[in-house]
Amino acid sequence: MALFRPYEQGKHEPVRQKPARGVTAAPSPSEPTGPTAAPEAPAPAVSAAARKGKPTRSRAEAEAARMERLHPTLTPKQQRAQARVADRIERQRRWDSVESKPERTLLRDYVDARWTFTEFIIPLALVDMAVSIGGAHWAMVSMITSFVMTAIFLGMVVNIAWMWWRFKRELRSRMPGARTRGLLMEMMNRMITIRRFRRPAPRIERGASY
Repeated sequence: MALFRPYEQGKHEPVRQKPARGVTAAPSPSEPTGPTAAPEAPAPAVSAAARKGKPTRSRAEAEAARMERLHPTLTPKQQRAQARVADRIERQRRWDSVESKPERTLLRDYVDARWTFTEFIIPLALVDMAVSIGGAHWAMVSMITSFVMTAIFLGMVVNIAWMWWRFKRELRSRMPGARTRGLLMEMMNRMITIRRFRRPAPRIERGASY
């Protein structure tokens, strides 16, 4: 039977000797000492364009985009709207610079601190015109309303002349050498305008010192 092979002398495996205590046996060249690590393959280089998902802009394109942000291209309608806004801002700046002068500030305070006949001109004129239109069929009513309108006009002239004379004396005492150019028209406009509609708004009460 072939269950057992016959013993053959001299054909047996060599007996391995155990190393002495404290001596480490050198590994056999034919036997691996452990799992051999395969060398890692270098990671493929990823470009900046691949990381961002889009190609990198050139310097000229980046400069053009920056100039577009600083000076955007506007349509004619947008340009007109922008010009209107800039013009309004410039007019407001000039108006503020003119109105902030000390002589104009003194003029506004001088007018706002007093009751004047001229500030009632517009209501009186409107009432006189309404009465004149309603009583146009009566000669007496027309004559009276005409006389009242003339008296209103003369009262306004006298009131403005009196206020202007007194204001010039006040201005010379407080601000010697100050120019009065344009102040007369400023006073007339301020006196004719009803107090609540004056611009700049009054900053002092009637009868208060300024």
